[in-house]
Amino acid sequence: MTSIFRNSCARIGLRTRRTIAVAALLSTAAIGGDVLAAADLHWDLTYQAALNAYPIDENEFMQYWIKDYPERPIHEKLAAYAGETIEASLLIEGPDGHAGEPQGRWFIKTRSSVQACWFHAKSSSPPCQTLDPARFDVFIREVMNFKPLEIQPAQQVETGKAPEDKPLLINYIAFLSIYLDGKTLQRPIALAELIESGDMPGVKAGADGARIERAITRVMLSDEELQKQQRGNEAPPSSECKAAPRI
Repeated sequence: MTSIFRNSCARIGLRTRRTIAVAALLSTAAIGGDVLAAADLHWDLTYQAALNAYPIDENEFMQYWIKDYPERPIHEKLAAYAGETIEASLLIEGPDGHAGEPQGRWFIKTRSSVQACWFHAKSSSPPCQTLDPARFDVFIREVMNFKPLEIQPAQQVETGKAPEDKPLLINYIAFLSIYLDGKTLQRPIALAELIESGDMPGVKAGADGARIERAITRVMLSDEELQKQQRGNEAPPSSECKAAPRI
């Protein structure tokens, strides 16, 4: 949710356990879940079901990343959850902009509140942020209704070499998990959904560029910031800069 990861101007050096070196610009956001609710949410945190439903190239970086990190902080968050029954939830999870460590933001709606909780494998988690329930409802439904972007061959972003000397692709940079109205959705998140086209050569998404980043920004704004944005007196801050200042 607001998720997950340094601002869209950040550069990363990413090395997997397969000694794959990655250098790229990342923008992301994330959120966490709950163990009791997780059973009800039916989230597959291996993301194999998501990759089966929404296939990506075998030499995409996220294919290697999820295999390198089978156990991540979100599993601990789910196991430790002891709050009210989760009515709706959204998780964005992926690598950070430095060493590729898992991070994310977990949006949790219960009967009495909506919280956005950021986490990182090597950093202590800050307090969760309380959100406006009405704005969260708009946000989660908007993101759930986004159709996956189709990445054309001419638009693919390469960043180094994968095994067997194949180009290492970075067209996808996070995973999305949603529980809403008793239904679940999980899919890979395209880099272009988090980064403006001008921020990284090769990223082309037109009007859909950075659409998840913009949605996160809107739900994370304070009432005062939202009013300023609506009056046109102030451009909204980057969600990644605001959501994950520690990365």
